[in-house]
Amino acid sequence: MNYAFQMLMNRRSVRSYRPDPVPKNVLERIMETTVFAPSARGAQPWHFSVVTDAELLKRISGVNREIALSSGDERLKASAEDPNFSNFYHAPAVIFISAPEAKHALADCANAAVYASLAATALGLGSCYIASFRPAFDSEHGAELKSALLIPEGHNPLYAVAVGYTSGAEPKAAPRVQGLVSWIG
Repeated sequence: MNYAFQMLMNRRSVRSYRPDPVPKNVLERIMETTVFAPSARGAQPWHFSVVTDAELLKRISGVNREIALSSGDERLKASAEDPNFSNFYHAPAVIFISAPEAKHALADCANAAVYASLAATALGLGSCYIASFRPAFDSEHGAELKSALLIPEGHNPLYAVAVGYTSGAEPKAAPRVQGLVSWIG
């Protein structure tokens, strides 16, 4: 099978990482690729914050833990009660993708998250595409966290991609749902 197809079909969301840092040149290569993601009319509305500061990632997860614990959502509360809770699965690097409100910004930034995930896979790293971190940025701590991530004025974080070396076995693909394709013509 062609390598590109193999990579596309084998990429998985990794939720367990070794603590080994990802070298800066590897993260730079991921970002060199990510900025080539397609965007509507070539707008490239995104801003990327590449974070390897474990304390900052813990701070974001801590805010989200408190929000989840006080929510009425039993599933969120149960997740936050886990002493090992981390929005980013303790990945040694996380790429935050932010953008201003714009017609196609969500789709454009989603494309960038996919490119970052695929680039990580191509380089032998695991990744996980995440949006569950966003409540922290809507909280009273949001402005402080945006500042810590050097997010430009008028931008909001939309997605994050956790990146690191997979700990344990590679996750297996979930069975594919059948009957989702219609052929016309």
